Amino acid sequence: MVNLRTFVARESFDPVTARGSDPSFPKISVVVPTFNQASFLRRTILSILNQDYPNLELIVMDGGSADGSTQILRAYDPYIAHWTSEKDRGQADAINKGMRVATGQILAYLNSDDVYLPTGPLHRVAEHIGSRQEALLVYGDGYVIDEQDRQVRLMPALPFRTLEYLHGVFSIPQQSAFWTRRAYEAAGGFNPSTRTCLDGEFFVQAALGGTHFERVSGMLGGFRIHSTSITGSGRLDDTHAEDRSRLRKRVLGSSEQDARFRALSALFRLKYAPYRAYRRAVAKLQIHGPS
Repeated sequence: MVNLRTFVARESFDPVTARGSDPSFPKISVVVPTFNQASFLRRTILSILNQDYPNLELIVMDGGSADGSTQILRAYDPYIAHWTSEKDRGQADAINKGMRVATGQILAYLNSDDVYLPTGPLHRVAEHIGSRQEALLVYGDGYVIDEQDRQVRLMPALPFRTLEYLHGVFSIPQQSAFWTRRAYEAAGGFNPSTRTCLDGEFFVQAALGGTHFERVSGMLGGFRIHSTSITGSGRLDDTHAEDRSRLRKRVLGSSEQDARFRALSALFRLKYAPYRAYRRAVAKLQIHGPS
């Protein structure tokens, strides 16, 4: 794999391809919600454009940033199909607004501090989905990355099963997930009242709405953890726990305090522990070499 730090540091895309709309490839619409993320926004945009995908619709929904983000968006305006910078009701609202203007056969969102990896994820997903229009969501493995674009650890994709997911089995790296319009509609979009695990709620709602989930091989996306991110800062840990508890209670009718819930959670985590450990050990060797 091409070095990620190099991949997101400079423009390597073909300008003609980036502005193209080759109908022989399914159109992929990528929505980037952002707010005051200028330190990472350019790298996110380059991780998308440098894929050199010939039928890309890049949409950026900025929540009214005051940190130089709009200057970055103006610089890449020729390659962005649609962007706005105005106050919104949060991340989910920004994503929904972007999805409403998106015209692609394949949809995704990528937060403005995350990246697509230099492994051809757009081409890979397009080949897998093709012209299929049913409620379909595909996903692959991902990496956790740091502020300097270094790969920290593997996020292995697991089979998505709603019951297991609600009991704490992390199975889909959001940065590696793509879906059809029917899957988006089956989920009812993203819940604007959810602040921290809106991707997980989206996956559950899509599954309950009849969406078919398919795992594809390979590394697709990078999830950046840093000092100001929701996960890295810990500032919304309580909100995250409340969001997940509310979702579990609504779908399962039980909470983390129930003995049966705790037992199933432990069982499901144990079920995948050996596989996770093996995959992460192999990935660590690939990234860092033998210790």
